Amino acid sequence: MNIRQIDALIEIAARLQGGISRIIQPQLCDRVAGLEQAIDCRLCLWDGRAIIGINSAGMQFLADARRLRDRIALAEQEAQRIAAGISGRVRLGVCEEIITRRLGELLACLRVQLPDVEIDLVELSSAAIATSVRKRESDLGFVIAPIRGAGLEQEVLITEHWMAIFPPGHPLGAREWITPHDLADMPLVLTGEQYQGDGHLAIRSAFDRAGVPMTVGCQMLSRSAMLSLVAAGAGVTFVPSSFHATVNGVDVRGPYLKGQPLTIAGIYNSIDPSGLAMQVLRMFKTLLAGEGEA
Repeated sequence: MNIRQIDALIEIAARLQGGISRIIQPQLCDRVAGLEQAIDCRLCLWDGRAIIGINSAGMQFLADARRLRDRIALAEQEAQRIAAGISGRVRLGVCEEIITRRLGELLACLRVQLPDVEIDLVELSSAAIATSVRKRESDLGFVIAPIRGAGLEQEVLITEHWMAIFPPGHPLGAREWITPHDLADMPLVLTGEQYQGDGHLAIRSAFDRAGVPMTVGCQMLSRSAMLSLVAAGAGVTFVPSSFHATVNGVDVRGPYLKGQPLTIAGIYNSIDPSGLAMQVLRMFKTLLAGEGEA
């Protein structure tokens, strides 16, 4: 049994209902005959090779077939909408460093422009996001670049600075730029290595290249916890320069760290990437382009 055979029965029923008393078109009749053979049941009234009516079994089958055909039509439309990137579900993996106003603007834009799209968002380390995208557990990832390994395409989206956040009133907090040498022997508040915080791994690399030993005073899981500790005087932490927040009523701003840029890329599967994911990526790039023109 196939769709063409079902469509042939639906077409014949419509012609009979329209007043044609004898259907002799070979293509239609042959398909209905094949349908009857496939389900081992007579559906029509035959006069030789012509169809002159539909029996009771055929009427029941016809009603169910029409409902099935309507559902198939809806499935076709939904598949086309998903392929066009205007409907369906997209799974996004994001690293902590992209969780700034930019991500919020993207989600707001998606809600307006793609209201029929369901967004599944999960925060992971960049390495875990890459694994998730390779396994097709995520459709699109926003990660700290570069990501190495086969099977993925990556497009650089954002290049900005790391910003050092000092306790309130600290003299270094008023500078425009700092280096790791300025922070020698100063306690740092970083993401613990056990939490796979790949953003602050870049900070560790900057200190290593400068030959400056790090003094890690606190290792935390969340950015909010790190900022709260800094506000309490526990040390210095780092956030993307696009990050804006207030802690205890004080704006979180500080000098930029020299020699260690922060690069965010979008990653997706090299083979047959999700059409909806590509639509989301294009929208994000448009938002970022508009930001540059502002």
